[in-house]
Amino acid sequence: MKVFLLITMAILMVFTAVASTRVLVIGVGKYNDTSVIQLPGAVKDAKAFSEIIGRTADNPSIELIENPTLTSLKVNILEWASNNEPGDTLILYYSGHGYSMENDTYLIPSDINTRYIEETAYNFTTGLKTISEYISAKDVLIIIDACYSGSLVNDDRPLTNAKIKEGTIEEISKDKGYVFLLSSKSNETSKERPEGGGQFTYYLLKGIEGEANTDKDEEITVSEVYDYLKEEVRKATSNNQTPVMVGDREIVIAKDMRVKYESLAADITRLSREGKLDSESASMYMKILLQKETEDTPLEAIIRGHLVDYASHRDPAVLIAFTKVAYGEFGETTKGTQPTKVSSTGNCILKIIAGNEIGKKGTVYFNGGKAGTLENGQLEIYDIAPGSYLLIIDDPEIAREERTIVFENDYEIKEITFYGQTPTRIVRIISTPSNAKAYMDGEEIGTTPVQREVEVGKEYEIEVYLERYGRKTTKINVGSKGEPIILDIQIPQNPPPVKPTAVTPENGATGIPWGNVVLNWRSGNEELTYSLQYGESPATMEELTKTKGTEYTVSAPERGKTYYWKVTATNSFQQETTSDLLSFTTKENAPPTTPNLIAPPNNETIKAEGIVLRWDRSTDADGDTVQYQVYFGEGKRHS
Repeated sequence: MKVFLLITMAILMVFTAVASTRVLVIGVGKYNDTSVIQLPGAVKDAKAFSEIIGRTADNPSIELIENPTLTSLKVNILEWASNNEPGDTLILYYSGHGYSMENDTYLIPSDINTRYIEETAYNFTTGLKTISEYISAKDVLIIIDACYSGSLVNDDRPLTNAKIKEGTIEEISKDKGYVFLLSSKSNETSKERPEGGGQFTYYLLKGIEGEANTDKDEEITVSEVYDYLKEEVRKATSNNQTPVMVGDREIVIAKDMRVKYESLAADITRLSREGKLDSESASMYMKILLQKETEDTPLEAIIRGHLVDYASHRDPAVLIAFTKVAYGEFGETTKGTQPTKVSSTGNCILKIIAGNEIGKKGTVYFNGGKAGTLENGQLEIYDIAPGSYLLIIDDPEIAREERTIVFENDYEIKEITFYGQTPTRIVRIISTPSNAKAYMDGEEIGTTPVQREVEVGKEYEIEVYLERYGRKTTKINVGSKGEPIILDIQIPQNPPPVKPTAVTPENGATGIPWGNVVLNWRSGNEELTYSLQYGESPATMEELTKTKGTEYTVSAPERGKTYYWKVTATNSFQQETTSDLLSFTTKENAPPTTPNLIAPPNNETIKAEGIVLRWDRSTDADGDTVQYQVYFGEGKRHS
């Protein structure tokens, strides 16, 4: 029980969730439309912000997007807003053209069409209201370095509202508590530096790196940055540009690493003096702490991160263990960095047992070195001195697991059961157009953009379907662990159905027998559903049926009357095409043949009292019953 509790406590100490700073950096300077003023400094500024905020923010996660299209802009902002926890800080940095129209602010993507700004630019005002429903982070900071000139275009169609109006975002700031930093007032133009890039971002970065830390503590707040920005930018632009801050929430934007590095350097010196850290390792750590981050090699940058982590846990053994892992990943031999030991001879034992079959595939790394495998079901590591150690179990066919193992006393024996898990990978599905239904192996998983965690080593069928547009199906083989797989699916637009045409009766046909009339029509070869409308006039037509067939019997009881009809064809994408207005006219009623008098003959003189009138039978071409009216009298008058 004691061993179990020690292991559990160690794991909780290392794996307790910590708040993070999720940063989305967007730079748009290259535009497909050559009439739009290009902004090469915007992308340069975005890259610089990404690099510096990555070094100074608390537990940062950085996403840098260069020259995004409208779809990419929407997708990345939505994902930034969706992936956060209640304790996180969200930072969005945008450098590029901005535009205001009435009460809406727009961010300008690389595929902007300046004649249709509302349709082809990102409406940031309404977009913020939408994505705010997804945000659960405690702090949100939005930095907009927009408008490097008074117009978006350089031709004869100037768009003079190429700026961000702070009034358009004040409502959102008050309602949600978000804080905005804008590069200039709405009646000003943001200025570029002679060396390239904006004055605003140049001083923003200097402030984040420590110049804004007026109280010399370890945190740089957004209000400190704003005070520094306002003074320095106005000074650099002869008071022609004044940064704007909207919102009053105090947000920590960065850590002043200079203060932390000075503290760490003092602690490294102490550890070396006390013999807890060999001189070679201490020299390596001091070199990293005293040089600029930009001077770090890739290996040194990783070790610097471990030094920053050490400032929180203050456990030299953990720092040394992670340093050895870093050296191993770069294929280099560790210089110094021996694990801290309480006794000169280690006598602790760690036993690792595979709890399932897949666990036997694990390779064990202990304190930065390979200790063996679990192919036989278990592995023992002997002669371990008391202290803290990093245990990693990994393999291409299992999910990686890391644990911190702590031996507090001599002769401790710890037993760990490792249950291997099938490795997973994220598949992120993006579509153009977006908001399409996405299916994975026939199961609906949401609307694009959407992502799903899947098992490695399997093939998946992905289908995206957009009503009234089209569908696309593809397969993906998730062969190994790694970064998220991005599926950017272009949905081909399905053509609408062929316009239905009349077969029988032909459109405008006359002389159609009245009674029941069979309407027959044709369209394309695809499977369609047809809606038939029919009536005595175009205004009174009613839908009679929905059918997959191409004929239907209607009633046309009146003779010599025109009837009207039309057919609407609908395909599986709910695209519709309607026929022209069709008509037919029933046959007129034909009169019977004229009766011929038989007796008495016409104009015959008869001297009989009883006279029988006879005539031959009339015939009717329509088959109607013939009735006769007989008229008889004196002279020309008769009744």
